[in-house]
Amino acid sequence: MNLNPLQQMANLAKLDSALSTQKGAKHFNASLPVLLKVLSQSKNGEYLLQLGRTQIATKSAIKLEIGRSYWANMQKNAANQIVLNNLIKNPKIMESLKNSPLKLSLNDLAELQKNPKDFINELKEFLLKEITLSENPKDFSELAKSLLSLSQGVLSLIISDEGKEHLLQIAQKKSRKNQVEFYGIFPSLGPIKGVFSDCGEEGKYREDTKKGDKSSSDKLLAQLWVMSEKIALALQKHREDLGVECDLRVYVDSAIEPLLELENNLLDIKT
Repeated sequence: MNLNPLQQMANLAKLDSALSTQKGAKHFNASLPVLLKVLSQSKNGEYLLQLGRTQIATKSAIKLEIGRSYWANMQKNAANQIVLNNLIKNPKIMESLKNSPLKLSLNDLAELQKNPKDFINELKEFLLKEITLSENPKDFSELAKSLLSLSQGVLSLIISDEGKEHLLQIAQKKSRKNQVEFYGIFPSLGPIKGVFSDCGEEGKYREDTKKGDKSSSDKLLAQLWVMSEKIALALQKHREDLGVECDLRVYVDSAIEPLLELENNLLDIKT
């Protein structure tokens, strides 16, 4: 199979970095959602929010959880007041793994592309070694989560690029050997879930099931689920940057879940 989903995910990370340069911390009419953290709530109902290096105060139509991070569309209304809408909680898995002692670079991801099997075996050996040497309970816990994830057939990685972190989860789709599922959290694009298929294999499958009806629109390479219409439009606009050779289909879903929950040392399989 010629499927190389790791390249597509690396392209997503690069596109995310490029889009993030278009959004300033004070650009409240940004075309993409922003990630903010709720610091506190005042007596008059205003929330103090951390947005990058900036702190702002505003009200919300829904109750926000203190200490939790949210994705939100942020704009200023006619009265020059900051307005939040379409708030979506940042998945707890990112909060759980952000302090992971194991963080890779995009260059490491390139090595994984070359020989996934060898990379995974080396990663497993590394995790086992580090766990036995770990004296920090938090480090031990995070390393154990990564190892348990591998045992469930899901590769969970934190990619650090230019000071920003991306979460990637990758798993072979159980129902189809020529498809790979992935889940990622990106600083600007937010949570994305997807299925990557090999063009040739997918075309052959559809040709068999449709008795030779093999149009270009049936050569599905990527299906992506994103949290907002703005992100869907951005991905379609930059589809060439993603390296999509066949079809790219993007859907909006406000309840995107990880392939595998890694929280409090318990694994809840979603695949």
